Amino acid sequence: DQIQSQNSKSIAIELLFPLKFINFEILMRRNYNQKFENKSNIRFGTVFPINDGKFYLSYSTAVKNPSFTERFGYYSETFVGNPNLQPEISISHEFGFSKLLKQNLNLTSSFFYTILKDEINGSYYDSALGAFTARNKDRNSYRRGFENKLSYSSKYYSFDIKHSFVDATE
Repeated sequence: DQIQSQNSKSIAIELLFPLKFINFEILMRRNYNQKFENKSNIRFGTVFPINDGKFYLSYSTAVKNPSFTERFGYYSETFVGNPNLQPEISISHEFGFSKLLKQNLNLTSSFFYTILKDEINGSYYDSALGAFTARNKDRNSYRRGFENKLSYSSKYYSFDIKHSFVDATE
């Protein structure tokens, strides 16, 4: 019952600087959008090789524009779009390591902390509308946690054990 359009383009570049005892990486992405302000995303990372493994650190920013459905809706009786949504912004920090324990047995652990500004809640019930809609959250949201993975691989099969913990608050 409606015709809408949305246009978005991006360009990205990734630079890797391998040195003898350390590696640096930089990723830059520029988003061009007809509705929202053009924004840049960045990621800086450092990798330190260690005996049979590596230790890494990274910092990144990202912008997520509202989706087509969040802005324009889907079924007007059950979900009403919100054309006034603002882009969601995230700032992330991560560090971790990967270590070969024995031949074919690898341990990987990472720890992360993310701040979300203007997070989009895509399942907000608006009693005035009598339907679900999307809205930006009033306060910042936070995600922190860690992930662990133990991997075994051989010529014929591979096996992973994974564990994740996430503490999310808003």
